[in-house]
Amino acid sequence: MKKQVIYVIRWIVGIAMILLTIGAFVSEDYLAGSIVLLSGLFLIPDFVPLLNKIITRQLSFKLPKLKLPLMAERFVRDLDLVNDLNLIETIDNRLKHSNKIIDKGAMKSTGHLIYRQIAGNGINSAFSKGEMEKLKSISTYFHLTYQQESAIKRSLTEKALAKIENLQSESFDQNYPQDYVSARIENLKVAFSISKETVEEIRKKTGQKKLTEFLEKESNWRIISPEGETAIFNEIKRLGYSPALLPQLTTQKTMTQLKRAKMLWRFENGVFSAIDGTDLNLNPSETCYLNYGGERLELETVMQGYSLNGGGLSFPVTKHISVGGGYANAKPVSKDVLNRFKGTLYLTSQRVVFLSSLNTKSFQIYFKDLLSFNLHSDGLEFIVDQNFFTVQLETNSVELYAAALTSAIRNSFDENNNMLSMAKSEMEKGEDFI
Repeated sequence: MKKQVIYVIRWIVGIAMILLTIGAFVSEDYLAGSIVLLSGLFLIPDFVPLLNKIITRQLSFKLPKLKLPLMAERFVRDLDLVNDLNLIETIDNRLKHSNKIIDKGAMKSTGHLIYRQIAGNGINSAFSKGEMEKLKSISTYFHLTYQQESAIKRSLTEKALAKIENLQSESFDQNYPQDYVSARIENLKVAFSISKETVEEIRKKTGQKKLTEFLEKESNWRIISPEGETAIFNEIKRLGYSPALLPQLTTQKTMTQLKRAKMLWRFENGVFSAIDGTDLNLNPSETCYLNYGGERLELETVMQGYSLNGGGLSFPVTKHISVGGGYANAKPVSKDVLNRFKGTLYLTSQRVVFLSSLNTKSFQIYFKDLLSFNLHSDGLEFIVDQNFFTVQLETNSVELYAAALTSAIRNSFDENNNMLSMAKSEMEKGEDFI
């Protein structure tokens, strides 16, 4: 009886001391609170035996085994979706031996994720590594419906279209065999139900882009020789277009630049085409090569009047009358005025001719009389004896006219000069379509 009373008292006092520690901890007296807490614990009769069992590991706790739900992302991450030849068997074994909770929702999420990743891998390889068979197996194993498969593929359609465009671009850049490219595009077309018209539109768009890039690069050339023109011809054919359609395939600006570059090469080498229907009266053996609109410039000194200066003296005669005399000098005042006379500057096989509506401002210079000419950024200056004839042209025409004039003079003295012969030989070997 006495032991039982002591047992109860120890429990009461121990619990009371433990409760007292709350006040000590609240008042932040941690040392005193800790001492009281330990004292209270040791007063409780069953604390020491319990502590002894813990220390000697004689106490065992049997915790319940918890099962967590299956995480689809983690499950799929551990699979080798590319190289595993027995993928379905691997998936089945792992699901059967998994310690996770696998419900219908988890199975659906896992199936969707695997199907999507395999389809994505198929896009990257253009379904050349057996991805179609894997998709069918996954669909069967996870019981995916047609609607579910279609929804997954729709979410990847943009990526598939980008892959088709990439294949077309690579085929142009790296000259892949057409069968190689067509087979892979066909795989993507079938897998994602892409129409033939869409594929053809992508091909045209990609080809147009490559052609534009190529032509813009070529149009920056200063000149285009027959060899360069042939290279353009072959590139257009390689991209699947008819060279005859070049004006429809590029911009008017690019086309103008290409024509100018070709024309400049011909003019520099003395190759000309006759121009008919001009206002010139040509000599029997004379041919007109060029006619550009321009303005003849003349600097004229114009009198504007006179400037007076001088001085004088004055002598008083009476209070109100004075007599004086003086002198003055008159100087003429002049100003330089630039006159412009519109007309047409011609180049023939024998001479330079400028025809103006004002006949007195027209002129002609035969090559044998032309001492030299000066080239300016916006025109040309012709020198005959001590006379200067200046004609202003459009900027794009100046270089062409100067090149043509140099070659025309050379041809007039030697109709079969070496430069012209070599140019004609090169033209015979090349394409002429620009």
